[in-house]
Amino acid sequence: MKVVRVRLLKKGEMGIYAAGDHDLKKGDFVLVPTPSGPQVAEVLAPPFDLDLSGESTLSIIGPAEKKHLRKLEQVKKREMAAFRI
Repeated sequence: MKVVRVRLLKKGEMGIYAAGDHDLKKGDFVLVPTPSGPQVAEVLAPPFDLDLSGESTLSIIGPAEKKHLRKLEQVKKREMAAFRI
C-alpha cells in the first residue's frame, strides 16, 4: 500500500496515512481525518510502499485548498493574539 508521512500543522503530531490515488510530494498540504475533524497536514516525504496487512489505516482526504490554509492562518493569528499580554 502506498502511504505518506505527514505532520499536522495545528497539533504538530505526525502520522502515516494511505496516499490513495493522490499525486503527492514533499511539502504538499493535504487534509487528513482526525477524531476532531479534518485537519491540514504537510507531507514530509513522497509516498512509499509499506506493508500494513491486517492494520487499519486512514486515507488522505485530498489536497488542502487555499481556503483551508487561510482558515488555519486565521486560527494561528487568533491564538497569538489571545496569548499577548
